[in-house]
Amino acid sequence: MIKLKQLLKENKMQKYSDELGAYIMQLKPTVRSKLGPLKFSIERMTGTWAWSSRFIEIYATLGWEGKNEVPIEIGYNESGDEGTVVKKLKYKPTFDMKKDSKWYLSNMKRYIPGIAKDYE
Repeated sequence: MIKLKQLLKENKMQKYSDELGAYIMQLKPTVRSKLGPLKFSIERMTGTWAWSSRFIEIYATLGWEGKNEVPIEIGYNESGDEGTVVKKLKYKPTFDMKKDSKWYLSNMKRYIPGIAKDYE
């Protein structure tokens, strides 16, 4: 029974994450870094949220694996390396797209430039 409850929770989080990602995508956000502007996108096959430029890709998806957090992972476009979690931000979504997107974008603007700088 607990597994079913957990599965339903993860499913709800995944659905909301998909909707929130689409909402954020409409805002066309960018984050400035020393590597140039990083643009927000969604990888359709996996549903992951990415911030990318020619030189780097940073994955940061709210609710990844149904958890109340945003794991920030590094991936490089040229070498294909990915999966190094460099930071986790705890956050319990309010399920209000304006509030959650504001929290997400303000934290990405706060953390991503420093993370990108560390991986120049």
